[in-house]
Amino acid sequence: MLGEIAAKYYKSDENCTSCIFKACEEVYGIGLPQDIYDMSLGLVGGLGINAMCGAIVTGVMFLSYYFKKDEVKMKQARICFLDGVNKRLCSTCCGKLKKCCKKAIYETGEALEAAIEKYR
Repeated sequence: MLGEIAAKYYKSDENCTSCIFKACEEVYGIGLPQDIYDMSLGLVGGLGINAMCGAIVTGVMFLSYYFKKDEVKMKQARICFLDGVNKRLCSTCCGKLKKCCKKAIYETGEALEAAIEKYR
């Protein structure tokens, strides 16, 4: 579900980081401060240099926020999430995923939801 919602935001011309944050807000009922959106703008386009996909980095940011009171769960969920992304996309590099941003955002959302549900 998280992936579908994130992909919906992508179709509405949201950037990759906003797609993930907005989907998380919607699915988990957590209002995120505008400052988080503003701070994530530099992640778009693989940190602006086609490095790690901004949607994936945003997923890690959301896990940090979501599990902020339990560092062990945060670490476990982060590892699960990144492993899930790698299995789904075979890469975390924006330069490689840029040709299929919608798919990358969808799969990132799905992997993020799976990690959260596993460690909730």
